[in-house]
Amino acid sequence: MTQSLKDLSYLSQVRRLRLLALEALKRYPIRARRMEFINHGENTTFCVHSEDGRKYLLRVHREGYHTALAIEEELQWLTHLSQHGFSVPKVIASRQGNVLESVVHPGVLGPRNCCMFEWVHGRFIGKSVSVKHLQAVGRLLAGFQNSLYTVPVRHRIYWDASGMLGDDPKFGSIDALDGASPTEQDLITSTRHSLLQKLAAYQTRFPARMGMIHADLHFGNMVNTASGPGAIDFDDCGFGFYIYDLAIPYLSSLKLIPKSRQDQLPEIQAQFKEALFLGYRSIKPMDSHDEELFDVLVMSRKLLMLGWLNSRSDNPDIKRHLKGAITRVLADIQNLAPDED
Repeated sequence: MTQSLKDLSYLSQVRRLRLLALEALKRYPIRARRMEFINHGENTTFCVHSEDGRKYLLRVHREGYHTALAIEEELQWLTHLSQHGFSVPKVIASRQGNVLESVVHPGVLGPRNCCMFEWVHGRFIGKSVSVKHLQAVGRLLAGFQNSLYTVPVRHRIYWDASGMLGDDPKFGSIDALDGASPTEQDLITSTRHSLLQKLAAYQTRFPARMGMIHADLHFGNMVNTASGPGAIDFDDCGFGFYIYDLAIPYLSSLKLIPKSRQDQLPEIQAQFKEALFLGYRSIKPMDSHDEELFDVLVMSRKLLMLGWLNSRSDNPDIKRHLKGAITRVLADIQNLAPDED
């Protein structure tokens, strides 16, 4: 009887999913020379090196996270962005002409959805960022949103008020966090309710300021390409608040501030935020309502990530970060001004 992956160690999970990935690779018109493991997090990814020197990314989807229809909506949006000149992964169809393949292997319970992309060549930003990087990210995200994508989104309505902090959020509930004391949990839950009200009010007032967004463009998902900044890993993309797309790179940039400059943190935070807004506004309008929502979404992002960590009992390398994340979020809540909580 095949053992469930969630009962295995991290390395054992990777080994079994690698075997499934090799099975998936047979479905594609690629003469592979070798396949390298990249990451086992939300999904499990591999770099495929072909005999003609090209590189591809093979993604094995996490079980039960996205439906097949939801994945197809992601791939459809990616194709749209690629056709509009953005540096994003190009979808590779299988030998049967499918953009998504359902693959089975004896070592893994049940089928897994798999897809293949052309490799996006470029270099990552590195260990530090500047206001120029933030401006470029703002322009890129505004460009995505201005690309006239009109296909209705039905299966990836993830990042509206309900999907972020509602009773059944995409990343999982934060109302019963493992390791949180009753007092800590009450504070987190009450903050969720307060933020949810603000998100819902904006959503009701400005429904046109929502659409398809990347929703995970931290600096590990950005590359500098020959044609400008590019984005990878659209697995979390979905319908949601346009301004939410700015909160993720902002939070990511703060993690890259060196310890030697921590005494300048408030000044740097203001500079990075203004640079992000400046780049965005050079492509797409943004008013005071959006700026106010940005601060709400920054805190919302911190909260919803607790739900993601709490839900990942299937991946021990991820779940172990939950306690530290709870401590940091509680400190952030305590630092909120009275009219923000």
